[in-house]
Amino acid sequence: MALSGTTIHLASTLTLSKNVTIDGSALTAQITISGDSDNNGTGDVRVFFVNSGVTALLNTLAITKGSTSWGGGIFNDVSGILTITNSTLFGNSATSGGGIFNNVSGILTITNSTLSGNSATIGGGGIQNQGTLTVTNSTLSGNSAASSSGGGIYNNGGTLNYANTILANSITGGDCVTTAQSEPISTTWWKMGLARLL
Repeated sequence: MALSGTTIHLASTLTLSKNVTIDGSALTAQITISGDSDNNGTGDVRVFFVNSGVTALLNTLAITKGSTSWGGGIFNDVSGILTITNSTLFGNSATSGGGIFNNVSGILTITNSTLSGNSATIGGGGIQNQGTLTVTNSTLSGNSAASSSGGGIYNNGGTLNYANTILANSITGGDCVTTAQSEPISTTWWKMGLARLL
């Protein structure tokens, strides 16, 4: 198939505004979706934004070079239901949630997947979670964040469940850090009187 093994370089974020399944399992080689718009090796845009209340399934994808303030690879907004299976997130970066940012009341389920080489300048190199996160049969390794801010996972007041999962070898920030609940990102920005820049 024409898309098999190819890399798609995004000019802008893919916003998932309706319930959707994106399934690459029929391809002979995994497709890569990159936030490196100009293919110069540096991330330019976030890869996926899951709108509030949307149910999305991402299967057999590679997500890389996403870059933004929150959720470089993926931002799962308030009450979004996101399931990721058989996929890889690598080389994504953000201020918080380098690989994925799961907002308050978001439900994020990750199975048979790998997050590696993702980074955050503050918290959650692999994942920042403020909702409900379940990780099964997956690997988070080689991710990084600020000191004591969860190189692998920064569980910021959310619910975290994981089983049969490797969570190790974070470059900085520790493998998993949990703190008290914070407000949803959008709420925080509006209270500051700033435009929503997600």
